[in-house]
Amino acid sequence: MPELPDITLYLEALGDRIVGQQLKGVTLIHPFLLRTATPPLATVAGRRVERLRRVGKRIAIGLAGQLWLVLHLMIAGRLHWYASGQKVSGRSALARFEFDSGTLTLTEAGSKRRASLYLLAGDAELERGVCLVGPHRDDLELLLGDHVAKGFASHGESWSMALALRLAAYELLRADGGDPVLLLDDVFAELDTARRQALANVAADAEQVLVTAAVHDDVPSDWDARRIEITMRDEDAGRVSMVSP
Repeated sequence: MPELPDITLYLEALGDRIVGQQLKGVTLIHPFLLRTATPPLATVAGRRVERLRRVGKRIAIGLAGQLWLVLHLMIAGRLHWYASGQKVSGRSALARFEFDSGTLTLTEAGSKRRASLYLLAGDAELERGVCLVGPHRDDLELLLGDHVAKGFASHGESWSMALALRLAAYELLRADGGDPVLLLDDVFAELDTARRQALANVAADAEQVLVTAAVHDDVPSDWDARRIEITMRDEDAGRVSMVSP
């Protein structure tokens, strides 16, 4: 992760190049980079860069209208500047920021995508690092008896409640006339015998069920299911996955 001196150098270099410039638009090459939904990223087009700030180890680009583009480079993220008319390299690029005077690209080496981009509205969101308005701020309060489950439920109870919410979503889709695939990702290992049987009964009515498990015994033995085993093998080129139908 770039240290504070690196962030300071980035801010100084960006200040000379983009402060006072109009941001024509942002092109997301890898959509996972953007971690916010509101305001829409398209709203930055045509806004002028008014200031730059450092927020921790994040680079904040202040735009007209109290919008902030916040870049978190993490371990392998890097910024590259291409003056107007200079050929822009697309190698490892996650996003491009088009200005009147040139193009700023964000790249990240390696396959692990940790760098992130946030579009925030106002100083309050900038300080918090999250959008303060939107559906993601809604919360669902779950009760276990007379107690709020969060902070009270045991690990097993929390797991069961999370699974119950997933099954409820599945039943809602079925009620609307759909025929969804029921995905059960390594859930049986965390359930006792009674809960395993209850889940098996629900899954028995599903048209298609996809189950993953670390060991064979975690899957109910009475299921008429096709089993596919995936094992790992070390070779000269590295570790590979072996699929055995």
